[in-house]
Amino acid sequence: MDLSLIDKLILFFKMNFSSFLAIEEFIIFLLILVFLLYNEKVQNKNVRLGLSFFLLFLFSLLTFLYKKDALYILTEIGKIILNTFYFPNLIFYIFTVFCSFLLLVWMMFQKDKKKWDKILSYVVLSFHIYLFAQFISQGLANNLSFSTPAKIYKHDSLFVIVQMSQILFLLYVIYRLVLSFVDRKLKKK
Repeated sequence: MDLSLIDKLILFFKMNFSSFLAIEEFIIFLLILVFLLYNEKVQNKNVRLGLSFFLLFLFSLLTFLYKKDALYILTEIGKIILNTFYFPNLIFYIFTVFCSFLLLVWMMFQKDKKKWDKILSYVVLSFHIYLFAQFISQGLANNLSFSTPAKIYKHDSLFVIVQMSQILFLLYVIYRLVLSFVDRKLKKK
């Protein structure tokens, strides 16, 4: 769609003010923004608490009123997340391997981490990188095009490698998040 900048702006404003619901959403957004800016100025605990309750109330009300739509959106988001991890394109897969590499290097320089945590991280991240190397070598050995995911996922050994690799990476990320959360809670006490 070839629209000029003016046409895009006109379309944007028409879209945002085309229905009563869109106007209500805009007013609620402005109200929240005003409260956030006011709180930045006065740094009042009551304003923060009131805004938190207002946001919770608003979220609950919208979820109740639009329950069917909210469930549909959550289902679609869940599908997208599962498809991204379970059937990643090559760019996402390379991104996770790059993250593993960075985490591996970062873990080497961490002096405050426990030895067992470092060893577990070394094993998991190294294995994730190893699985990626297997993926590449299997693909090259079978003359597969890495740009077409359909061919990759039709090949059983590549499909299993990608699944195992992504599940391993996801479990490691969950482990890191839980460990980080527990460490923060222990430091507060």
